[in-house]
Amino acid sequence: MAASSGGGVLSGDFSKFSVPDKDKVEAASVAGGEFVGNSFIETSQSKNCGRKAAMHWARTNDLEPDNEVSMPYKLVAAPHLLPVGDLKGHLETVTFIAPNENQTHKWWAVNVGTFEKDFTKIVSPELAANIMSRLRDGEIIEFPNRYELAEVKGKFGGWFMD
Repeated sequence: MAASSGGGVLSGDFSKFSVPDKDKVEAASVAGGEFVGNSFIETSQSKNCGRKAAMHWARTNDLEPDNEVSMPYKLVAAPHLLPVGDLKGHLETVTFIAPNENQTHKWWAVNVGTFEKDFTKIVSPELAANIMSRLRDGEIIEFPNRYELAEVKGKFGGWFMD
């Protein structure tokens, strides 16, 4: 361990981290220290109650998403219109598909007359009316934005799991 006149010393082997030396030097300068070899030496006191600052380098795998972190989902609605009979063309059910980078959820909901009102939980009333009109025409719709699964799954119409 080495000491400096302005503060304490932080040392360690930083060779296992994939940070270029130039970036290490610039970061050390910003943090109030300098690099000697692969060791960071603090040269000034932190403004944090007189405590010495510590610098930690993130490894590449530290920056990857944690499996427990919820990633938002895209929401797609695919209508099913009755193909024959007196109610031919009537919106009977909607299949909802919610994919994200890691997984896809799929469920369907029966048209019980509440879709438009239910959609206003995540979009404006005007957009909800537009979405319903397009679903009744048989169009597959992608909702704007991204949603947490708990915001959308089972929240529209009379729903059933697939």
